[in-house]
Amino acid sequence: MEHPVLLVNPGELVVARVSAALENLSIPLVSREFGMEGIGQCEEMRPSVVVCPARFGDFDGTLFLTELAKVMPDVQRVLAISKEDEGIDVEEVINRGAAQYFFTETTYSSQIPLVIEGARRKYLQGLKQAEVSVLLQKKNVELETMTHHLETLVDHRTRQIEKAKQEWEKTFDAIIDPLTIIDDEFTINRGNLAAARAAFMDIRHMPGARCYKALFQRDEPCETCPLRSKGASTDSGGLEAEVTSQDGQKTFRLSVYGMESTPGDFKRICYYKDVTEEKKLLKQVTQAEKMAGIGQLAGGVAHELNNPIGVILSFTQLSRLPAQQSGDEELVDNLDEIGKAAERCKKIISNLLEFSRPSLDQGTHQVSLNETIESAHFLVSTQRAIKNLKVVKTLADESPQVRANSNELLQVFINLIHNASQAMDATGVLTLETGKAGPVMAFARVTDTGEGISRENLKRIFEPFFTTKAPGEGTGLGLSVTYGIIERHDGVIDVRSEVGKGTTFEVRIPLWTEPDLDDEDGDEDDPTEEINL
Repeated sequence: MEHPVLLVNPGELVVARVSAALENLSIPLVSREFGMEGIGQCEEMRPSVVVCPARFGDFDGTLFLTELAKVMPDVQRVLAISKEDEGIDVEEVINRGAAQYFFTETTYSSQIPLVIEGARRKYLQGLKQAEVSVLLQKKNVELETMTHHLETLVDHRTRQIEKAKQEWEKTFDAIIDPLTIIDDEFTINRGNLAAARAAFMDIRHMPGARCYKALFQRDEPCETCPLRSKGASTDSGGLEAEVTSQDGQKTFRLSVYGMESTPGDFKRICYYKDVTEEKKLLKQVTQAEKMAGIGQLAGGVAHELNNPIGVILSFTQLSRLPAQQSGDEELVDNLDEIGKAAERCKKIISNLLEFSRPSLDQGTHQVSLNETIESAHFLVSTQRAIKNLKVVKTLADESPQVRANSNELLQVFINLIHNASQAMDATGVLTLETGKAGPVMAFARVTDTGEGISRENLKRIFEPFFTTKAPGEGTGLGLSVTYGIIERHDGVIDVRSEVGKGTTFEVRIPLWTEPDLDDEDGDEDDPTEEINL
């Protein structure tokens, strides 16, 4: 029997009236007689409604219902009041929660089922609400568990996304060449650290800047930009072009690739390769090749000039004898000048041929340091830059004999004297010195009174292709080749310079020593063996 209506200590009249009221309602009805101890039995029976008389002998129904409310607050409590109990303050009983409903002997029989049925319905609704509450609590626990699990998954995925983002950003920034993502309006959406450095901007300020303004200091898109006429599409393998900064100091090879991150959101990835030095080196190599070709051509021309100069010398000598016999001293003097000029030309051509012709002897041998620096000066002296200079020679009385390849050593001093002469104007002084630098080394110095070399450039003068000369006036190879030659000869080249006062290059090279023919093993020394200092 589930949740019956319990009649506690009812009188016959109450039983009769309640039974009659519930007859057509199919509500189970139970009647029990007990005192205050009956509260425990009530808990076992789990009634929905308890109907209790206000008085039954010594039994106080209001007190019973008050105690019952404490242990079973959901049970609906009805107080039955007889005529003898009409003095009870019903309102006070209800206010303090002892009972929710009441009826008296005078209450119409039709109202009693309404009271009990309403009380029972309220109890059952409370049970239903309790069940729903329990179910809701259970669902809330399940929902909290699911929410916690979902939050854990979201947190894990967020960390994964953040990690991937950081890895992507680090990869993006690790690229040493500028890299940007731009839209159709040439606006930078994102750039790496290299792009920020190239633009001289804080990387946080790059988004929103125009690529042509930030990277190339232009007010409009670059003329050669491939995006001016057509954009890179997602189907293309990329577009390439060379773009140059407004001042012409920087040149980049630009590669553009399409990227559609979301439908309709089309971006371009722009990769900039700095080819400024590459193009400069290419021009310098091309210039060096031209100079090498000119050198070969000059050697060929010099060789062809040898024959007519020989004819001039021959006819000058043949013409001199009759003029001398006839006493025409003026003609003799003129012929002597012609002969001297022809001999000078022949010497120039001979030195030029020797310098331009590849050396067949790649080894070292005994070379006069004085003669070599004199020959170098003689070759360079034909150039306009050195003709008006004052030349001071302080050469050793006894020429140091050094161990060297004569052609390569001649090239060293031609380079040094040529550079010195170009560093000065017509009032400059060129000083050439030779001598011994200790027991095993000789030195040669080439000093000019030019503008000198700044400290920054002094560190780079021996770098290949480095030059401070205007385009077309030098390849930047002379001092690099000079350094390599001296190093191969186990020598040293030093430079001292003071801005506004001049520069001195000093070359130190091993002295020649006669080969020892009496080795302990009886073998002769190789005359080209280098001296290890």
